[in-house]
Amino acid sequence: VFIHGVGGSAAAWQRQVAMWQLDGSSSRHHAWNVTQAEEALEAAREAGRTGRIFYWDHALDQMRARNVRRNDVRHALTNAREATDRDQPAGRWRIEGPDVDDDSLIVVVVFGGLLEVVTLF
Repeated sequence: VFIHGVGGSAAAWQRQVAMWQLDGSSSRHHAWNVTQAEEALEAAREAGRTGRIFYWDHALDQMRARNVRRNDVRHALTNAREATDRDQPAGRWRIEGPDVDDDSLIVVVVFGGLLEVVTLF
């Protein structure tokens, strides 16, 4: 498994996982239990505020191809206006919000211990 931004050694991976599992107050980070659109909006906004975001390789490829920066993704999530799981594979949510230039950005995510960005457009 390749995790973008994490060194290749097992020790580096273990350190990164430990960092992801704890928040700034050293309490355990929870996994979101998202079943409704309002819960998805709140979880997306929280992930945008805290930066608990993991990018799939495909999402990073899409970001490069579309010149979308991580700040754009965080801004869209923090200011999310709409969330739907309609027409999405099980467990995926389509989140729409403005990027830093106020253009609409759609981010497809999975909620786990981190918000996982699957793709965007």
